[in-house]
Amino acid sequence: MKDVTLLVKTFERSDCLRRLLNSIRKFYSDVPVIVADASWVPYARRLRRKHVRSITLEPNVGLSAGRNAMVKAARTKYVVILDDDFVFLAATKLEVLRATLEANEA
Repeated sequence: MKDVTLLVKTFERSDCLRRLLNSIRKFYSDVPVIVADASWVPYARRLRRKHVRSITLEPNVGLSAGRNAMVKAARTKYVVILDDDFVFLAATKLEVLRATLEANEA
């Protein structure tokens, strides 16, 4: 899945972010992840993980600004925007989403 980047905007929920990153790696070991952290005391950089890049934003900058920064930083054909309280399960199939986009020329 080298053509998909997962984008996560986080704010003051380090436990949620940690749980999400762990769940992603359980099913997708090498998918790139970009985390935009707008916390008052940023924590995403301290959660060092393979294939995870963090962007420190101005505190409480807002969802749209965070998402825009992540999309700008992504270098893949597709991006998936996630909230930091999402959790990947065995039923999470990024391959199906990508195939659907490609089949419909989206």
